[in-house]
Amino acid sequence: MSKIITWEKNSDTINNDNVNNLQFISQWWSNLDKIKVKLAQRLIPETGNLNDIDWKLQRFDEEFILESPQIRGITVYGKKKDEEKEFGYTAKKIELDTNNQQLDIYLQSQSNTVIRFTIQTIQYQTISLKEVEIVSNADEKNHLILLRNNDAKLEVTFTLNPNQQLYLLTQLAKTLKLNISP
Repeated sequence: MSKIITWEKNSDTINNDNVNNLQFISQWWSNLDKIKVKLAQRLIPETGNLNDIDWKLQRFDEEFILESPQIRGITVYGKKKDEEKEFGYTAKKIELDTNNQQLDIYLQSQSNTVIRFTIQTIQYQTISLKEVEIVSNADEKNHLILLRNNDAKLEVTFTLNPNQQLYLLTQLAKTLKLNISP
């Protein structure tokens, strides 16, 4: 199931996360610098059912390396590689599908149009944490590990099956041998 993060103009009072969502979307978008993207523009069906939109490759769809992506105000900006001119799409609504790496921009000026940017290769967000608290718990089969960073207010939990446990132990043993050897 996809995780959709939505920002919508003038809905700050309705959606308490609206400002945070725009900040998250803005950060995600700005991380796409020098990444190959597909740009597609579609009309929203008169029924309003977005599931009826055909996102398969069409004649005017474009693929290019994105440069200088940023969101200023409520406008999504960027440039195509080797082009001086910046494009901008002023949004009334923005949806980020984090699982499928797709950004949908519902245009303020053309209410029946949606722009979709799709990353051609999935990009994983990297988070670097220092001063991590590690909590561990195991049963007969699996091993649960919790990583917590109080500064970032972030917790990550994951479960290791027996094969993953063995792999992790092997890698740690190799590292320890390298660091212990004279």
